[in-house]
Amino acid sequence: MDYVIQSGDTLSIIANRFGVTVENILRANPRLERQAFIFPGQIIHIPLQGACPVPMESLYIVQPGDTLTRIAVRFNIPVGALLQANPQITDPNLVYPGQIIAIPLPFGSVEPSAAPMPLFPPLDPYLEQK
Repeated sequence: MDYVIQSGDTLSIIANRFGVTVENILRANPRLERQAFIFPGQIIHIPLQGACPVPMESLYIVQPGDTLTRIAVRFNIPVGALLQANPQITDPNLVYPGQIIAIPLPFGSVEPSAAPMPLFPPLDPYLEQK
């Protein structure tokens, strides 16, 4: 699976998020071994092969204005279930745009319009015109 580097990402954070090792990411992206750093917007390959701790369809990218409560309401789940599925969230009042969280599905009935958003938001339309 391909992943777009977000601001604040490190290879360790990405590896933990997807349940893989940094070494596996480096093996899947040989050019990274020659780079001094990664940068937002860079696309890398994540070698999942069954390693992702949650199904890909239940991953969600936090959008501007989202809070855990809003996300919980959107997916018809308790905030506590979100926190349990996302042990990396240490402060329930602090989620940020671009953060990837797990939505524990199925959890009761979820409206089709509340299906998790695609893991990767669309590219900037200005960039797509070039």
